[in-house]
Amino acid sequence: MKNAVWLYFRPGFNPPAGPGEFLAWAERFGVKIVLLDCFPGARYAKKAAPDQELARFVQACADGGLEVHGLFSALTSVPEQWIRTERRELFCVDYHGISVLDEPIAGRRYFLDPTSPEVVDLVAATSRHILESYPALEGIQLDFIRYYHYHSRFTVLAQELGHTLSLLAEGSPVQLVVGDKRVTFFLEQKDMLYHDPPLGKELHFHRQFSYCFCSRCIEEFCRRQGAVLPAELQSTQEKAEWILGHLGEAWVHFRAQVLEDLLAEVRRAVKGVGADKELSITVWYSSPYGSELVGRAADLDSAVWDFGQDWWRWAEVGLVDFVCPMNYWLTTESFQMVIAKQRSRLKGDLPLFSGILRSPEHPLSGEELTAYLEAARRAGAAGLCFFHYGTWRDLDWKVGKAR
Repeated sequence: MKNAVWLYFRPGFNPPAGPGEFLAWAERFGVKIVLLDCFPGARYAKKAAPDQELARFVQACADGGLEVHGLFSALTSVPEQWIRTERRELFCVDYHGISVLDEPIAGRRYFLDPTSPEVVDLVAATSRHILESYPALEGIQLDFIRYYHYHSRFTVLAQELGHTLSLLAEGSPVQLVVGDKRVTFFLEQKDMLYHDPPLGKELHFHRQFSYCFCSRCIEEFCRRQGAVLPAELQSTQEKAEWILGHLGEAWVHFRAQVLEDLLAEVRRAVKGVGADKELSITVWYSSPYGSELVGRAADLDSAVWDFGQDWWRWAEVGLVDFVCPMNYWLTTESFQMVIAKQRSRLKGDLPLFSGILRSPEHPLSGEELTAYLEAARRAGAAGLCFFHYGTWRDLDWKVGKAR
């Protein structure tokens, strides 16, 4: 087995002081593949000159016998100019009709609509630009080649809300405002103790962060499907409800195909730089994030249904050279089971490097890491992929017999 690592030089990611320190760590951890974040944030779209310090780091890793692949976030690294000029046609719109341009995730994260030819061109051109800027790179890895998805809910105890209760009917929007950031939720259910006097019980709010239901996506879906929406449907939510209720499976396959088309364009760009250059992807294993933490078994099909990542098919049709599923927050038993299921769906011997996370909430010890490595080996993984270097650098561990 050989391992991989995601490496970021952004503030807060605790990067190495230099290539010497990193190479020594990589040897201890059995790392042979480095997935190096080359263009953090909006920088990727600026076509800037190569970062000479980064170029020296890439070359030092290559000289040290490591494969280095340029990593960037395909659909969340957004040109600042597109945000400033409000290029609305390029941003995703959710189930309720709210653009991520108006309400970015967590108040800061934007993501682009892959049905836009301009977005596809940007991601492909960025991949080519990174490889041309850093010739020692072996390939490109795309993170966030997926749709964002999260169904959020919260409950408010409303016994003392008083006459304000009369303002709230089911479906009412309510905004949470923090500074200049806001996020809209919708009243899903209103439980009352008494209407007179006004004594509430609980108010249940939700927001379906499911994308993309912009007019272009809906029109393109209907064109490909040969479908006609009922004329009485006016709002985005009404159209989304109808599509999911009547053509839900077709909608799932449509989104997966949109991402596959994007991936195909990127692969052409990568291979245009050099036939030996590789393309790999970061993928999720299940929805919601950390499903096992909330008592749900991992459901591999949910990666397709919720995120649009039909990555087994993408591998089968030859669009990727290896995959790195983010198999986080799992017990060692579940870790092995999930990898084995992922491997069973992959055609041939395409390498799978299983992502493993270490954080203050999940502080894996060296002994535990060895157990995860053994589980990955038994399940048929090519190796582990550590997220991320800065959280593993201080662990006193060396790869031993489990390889």
